[in-house]
Amino acid sequence: PAWGPLWGPPFRRLFPVAGTRLLKRKVKMTIAIAAACKHKGNHMLVLCHDWQGSFASVGSSESFDKQRILGKNWIAMISGNISQAEELCAILDNSFGEAPITQKVALATVRQGVFDYKKELIEQHLHGKYGIDFQTLCNQGKDIYPVNLLAQVHREVADLDIGVDLIITGFAEMLDFDSGEKFLYPCIIQVSGSGN
Repeated sequence: PAWGPLWGPPFRRLFPVAGTRLLKRKVKMTIAIAAACKHKGNHMLVLCHDWQGSFASVGSSESFDKQRILGKNWIAMISGNISQAEELCAILDNSFGEAPITQKVALATVRQGVFDYKKELIEQHLHGKYGIDFQTLCNQGKDIYPVNLLAQVHREVADLDIGVDLIITGFAEMLDFDSGEKFLYPCIIQVSGSGN
């Protein structure tokens, strides 16, 4: 596993930080890096990730490929709960088509996929814990629950985390305004665990 940026040997000896206290405990973290560049006149994407994957209630593996292909020209690098990441990637895979798309369409596709997934998680949470669906909660929640419990349910729904972080990369179609020609340009989209 990869451990925190400036604590634990050998970093403590190599990078003393004046006036600060280094953490004494190790913090597990995952690494995923995406960079856009130009090489010999061609636009490119460089992707890098570690191989550690964690599965809820089961454990972890250090030989887990964190890249998932979405549609024809897009790749997602995943971190967080692997099962949830696979579910979200399946939704996104169905959303990305075969044809090249613009950056605006790619962003809208990712936002809609994350929104659909979060909606699914909210429904699962409400059905599992309270035996009610979201529409019923919105329409009849005041009649069913006392005010303090209703406020708690609303907080739970608002704080629901998607449990996964993604870096989605691909080549979006751009227009050269001078020549009027279309070309493919690297696009990097980040999705955080909160669903933003």
